[in-house]
Amino acid sequence: LLSFRSDFNNRMLLTNNEIKFIAEDNRNRLFIGTQRGWCYLDKTTYEIKNLNEGPVTTETIRYIKCTQQGDIWVGYDDKLIRFNSDLDRYVDYSAKTTHPIYVNSIYEDRDGTIWILNWNSGLYKYDVERDALVRYPKIGKTDNPFIMFQDKEGRYWIGTWGDGLYLFNPHAGAAGMYTPVSAYHKTRKQTEDTFFGMVQDDVFGYLWTVGLTGLSVFDLSGAGPRIKDDISVRNESNNVFSGILKDKEGNIWIGSSNEGVYMIDVRRPPIENYPLLAIKDLSGFTPNINMMYKDYE
Repeated sequence: LLSFRSDFNNRMLLTNNEIKFIAEDNRNRLFIGTQRGWCYLDKTTYEIKNLNEGPVTTETIRYIKCTQQGDIWVGYDDKLIRFNSDLDRYVDYSAKTTHPIYVNSIYEDRDGTIWILNWNSGLYKYDVERDALVRYPKIGKTDNPFIMFQDKEGRYWIGTWGDGLYLFNPHAGAAGMYTPVSAYHKTRKQTEDTFFGMVQDDVFGYLWTVGLTGLSVFDLSGAGPRIKDDISVRNESNNVFSGILKDKEGNIWIGSSNEGVYMIDVRRPPIENYPLLAIKDLSGFTPNINMMYKDYE
């Protein structure tokens, strides 16, 4: 277990020890966004380079996206900047929009199209030819898309913060672009309206999501998406989750508050809990998972 942190002996190792985001590019670099700026870790040499110069200095990093083409998008405070892979050229898109940019997430679909989801200022698509952001019609009441996912069939799903889940058709007119999806749980007797994590399993094709009320699983087959009330970890956890990932083996990992990580193998029924005892033994505290990251391996 390797540890990278700034301390008395290594004051400038990281720009800050409060890590907000991690992303990996195709040059074996881990970009680390913190409470005060960003840096990258070379996975070959384990050397860390401070990037707090130029347009990004000591701001809180909200999101980092490394694209298939090698660009690095960085969202921080009310800014959105795209760097080239050598980090010696950049474009600031904040001044090119009529609405403020507060990045919730940045998504790259199968075709390499970049989508930017913003806090209370809607959905944007990056137009490569014009080198500009194109704003899409308002989604929900508050225009607060938080996460996007493209499933195996090529359909787009958008989870909002406070306005529920939508099936998104970018080619439809404004009236038919967003189709709301019911997220009512009969067993919980409540509706999930906030989503911040989304994956699709390789066996059943279910859409697995996490939100403020816990885990929600949608069956996408048949007449339309519907909640799978028989899939839950509620009886085994406090139902407070922070994120969800799928690894290359198809296992689904769910970060839990104060309960480590849950691993779901959809090929087998049991849901396993990984309490991360190595970290607990090292720190003396039960891990509180705030963020998860999947590397290329």
